[in-house]
Amino acid sequence: MEFEEKHGLKIWWLYLVTAATIFPTAALLIFQHNGLSLAELKEMYFAPVFALVSPFLIIFLVQQHKLTLKITAEEVSFRYPPFTLHQVISVGSVLKKLTSESTMHFPNTGATA
Repeated sequence: MEFEEKHGLKIWWLYLVTAATIFPTAALLIFQHNGLSLAELKEMYFAPVFALVSPFLIIFLVQQHKLTLKITAEEVSFRYPPFTLHQVISVGSVLKKLTSESTMHFPNTGATA
């Protein structure tokens, strides 16, 4: 038996938070008294546009990646590119560790449960 599931991030709210911080900052730079003039903006070419668009682009790219979880009788594997390429956990080793840790020892009697 095999189970596979894919999840994507739903972080639409992060666009709102980013916009709430970027646009007022840009407005202050441009519209303040003795702020950037149109000529200065033209001299900078695309730097201001890149500075405004790049956070939204990063959020969009992270949102496009999917977490893939695959469970079989022998192993559990997950993948979340670009952060985790492929991680496999053997079920047998985990069960062995859990059963060895769950054994209770009674100190004075020498008995185990």
